Amino acid sequence: MKKLSFLFLTIGIIWGCWAESPKREFRATWLASVSNIDWPKSTQTSEEQKAALIKIFDGMQAARMNAVWLQVRPMSDALYNSAYEPWSKFLTGTRGVDPGYDPLAFAIEEAHKRGMELHAWINPYRYESEKNMNGADDSIRKNHPEWLLEYSSSFILDPGNPEVIEYLVKVIKDIVTKYNVDGIVFDDYFYPYEGTKNEDAYSQSLYKPEGKNVGDWRRENCNKLIADIYAMIQETKPTVKFGIGPFGIWGGSSSVAASYGIEYLNTSGGTSAYSQLYCDGVAWLKAKTIDYISPQCYWPSFNTHVWGYKTLVPWWAKVAKTMDRHFYSSMRISTMPQNSPQRMKSVLRRLGMSENEYNGLSMVERSIAATAAKGTEECGFEVDMNRSTDLMGAPGHVFFNTTQFFSYGLDTYVAENKFTEPALTPVMSWKTPCDLPDITDISVSGNMLSWSADADETIRYAVYFVPSRVANNPQAYETSAYLKRVTWEKSIDVSSYTQSGYVYAITAIDPYGNESQPYIKTPSGVQSGIVDSLVVYGGSGAIYVSVPKDMDIERSTTQVEIFDTGIAMLAGLMIIPAVFAFSGGNPETLQAGPSLMFITLPKVFASMGIGTGAGILFFVLVLLAALTSAVSLMETSVSTFMDELHWSRKKATVFMAVIMLLLGTLSCLGYGPLAGVTVIGMQFLDFFDFLTNSVMMPIAAIATCLLVSRVIGVAKIEQEVTNGGHPFRRKVIFQFMIQYLCPIFATIILISSVANAFGWISM
Repeated sequence: MKKLSFLFLTIGIIWGCWAESPKREFRATWLASVSNIDWPKSTQTSEEQKAALIKIFDGMQAARMNAVWLQVRPMSDALYNSAYEPWSKFLTGTRGVDPGYDPLAFAIEEAHKRGMELHAWINPYRYESEKNMNGADDSIRKNHPEWLLEYSSSFILDPGNPEVIEYLVKVIKDIVTKYNVDGIVFDDYFYPYEGTKNEDAYSQSLYKPEGKNVGDWRRENCNKLIADIYAMIQETKPTVKFGIGPFGIWGGSSSVAASYGIEYLNTSGGTSAYSQLYCDGVAWLKAKTIDYISPQCYWPSFNTHVWGYKTLVPWWAKVAKTMDRHFYSSMRISTMPQNSPQRMKSVLRRLGMSENEYNGLSMVERSIAATAAKGTEECGFEVDMNRSTDLMGAPGHVFFNTTQFFSYGLDTYVAENKFTEPALTPVMSWKTPCDLPDITDISVSGNMLSWSADADETIRYAVYFVPSRVANNPQAYETSAYLKRVTWEKSIDVSSYTQSGYVYAITAIDPYGNESQPYIKTPSGVQSGIVDSLVVYGGSGAIYVSVPKDMDIERSTTQVEIFDTGIAMLAGLMIIPAVFAFSGGNPETLQAGPSLMFITLPKVFASMGIGTGAGILFFVLVLLAALTSAVSLMETSVSTFMDELHWSRKKATVFMAVIMLLLGTLSCLGYGPLAGVTVIGMQFLDFFDFLTNSVMMPIAAIATCLLVSRVIGVAKIEQEVTNGGHPFRRKVIFQFMIQYLCPIFATIILISSVANAFGWISM
């Protein structure tokens, strides 16, 4: 029965690992301000704009997003208090008019309250689409007309003019200096999509070296801007991340790919960022002048072109791995609905309605509903692909745009199906980690959990709600299972996390994602990091004991070996003579296992002068041992179902009780009314004993040996044993036995036990 309980525990853990979303994952949306696509609405007052943004952020938090890319400079204007550029017309309807508050400062504060990073989305070159937009005074057109290039009816700042680069560095430095942004991100606008003819002939005549290929020169102009921006950030505030979301098709040649040391992807027929936009994302990765890249892979999985999602994403993931930078795929929501015919059942399943209900919708309603339903299918596929192709431990998903993210119902879909747990943003391992503060004074007052930490505004905190039995196990913090919140504040509402038998644990996180060890709120105070001394936690019947670091593990193991062997020999010397003396030498009464306990020993007690009293006392003690063991084992299984499947204690307890009742009933009746029913010639109790002791126990032993020798490694075991300066004298013996001897003998025991049960051999 003990081993069956272990089986259910194992199944629960496997299920939990399968169901969990990754602990490290970038989840964001593009929040567009240009043309008032997402936010703000110029017809709203400042208070209405604030309320609208809070509603958006609340929705993103509910969907367990952890970042937002807010467009703060759409057309050489500003959604912040800029020292160089006018207020954006998308705030008030008129360029240059103060909206009465600072949108960027407000957005940062509200995003951080909800545990989300805010990256300031910049359009570096895009100017206004009309001359003298709304009659506003334009200092650039007035003072530096040579900076502007006209394409069709639009204007951009000339990437080939060195003064433009200097100006843009100043503009972005202004943001980095004045605001606590977590990142700066550019999008896909470099040289125009309409194509360049000879609009930049003047800057070519002044700045292009003689004999330099025009395409190479234009790419170098963009590359220099990126390099200068990155250098400025490292000098000014290196904790700010820098990324770019370029057009999804790189489009460089095979020779260029070879020079970069990457696989060539033939995307002929599609727009080339390399040769048409002069945007070389691979060059930025190779030069290490960006921290992440988020190519706009806006072609869905069912796209049959060579640049479909199934082709682009694995290629970009390999490139990012080669260059040691992060890849977060940008996904376009409007392209997610599949154009191919869908089975009605699939659509109805997504909509959660009957066929009659679906038929009752208008044609317009039906189209919208079906489109949204199909969109979730494509969304799920793209998220799964991003995760499966990730090679850096840093999967990422950035949805365009925020309005469609909600209107298509993807916020609900990802929360229920893909982002089932919160996630920390991935660690940028190439950055030098920041000093992380100690966390002190953790306390709970009413529904508020609060703590103290001597840290600046760049440090955030992760809050875990952990079963006390595993609170000191580092593995408990390696998944998202117990992660509940990320916040820049030093207090949160924990009214939703009040389950008995759990403790609060808090970690500090630097801007690059590096995380401290947990500080655990214990009944006696705050425990710094993973426990250093003997601590016993009790909760709901579960006990977890952490061993002191200065304990001599090898010596303690020797003591266990001596006492365990001695007690076993003593028991044998007492039981075996008694059994032989009172059994009459009948071989049938000398069986091991259940027969020894329930047939032979009762005969022994019956032959004793005080046998009745001794027998009653013996079986009462056996009952108490069984009950305490059952409680302990049941608690393990119940806790696993609670932790991994998020069941209530009542549901998990009832589920395990039913299983134990069913199996226990079969065991009880196996020597009674069901005595005639056998499994491979065994009554139920004997069969369960065989299954647990002769099958599951050797399998568990083999698995343990493989885990220690192949996964954990002997080196880590040695580190633990020698912690505190203690010797590991039996290292060679341990290594030989755990790697070779123990698995071989456990396998022999398993095979021989099974063979004996089926009558293939006789033991």
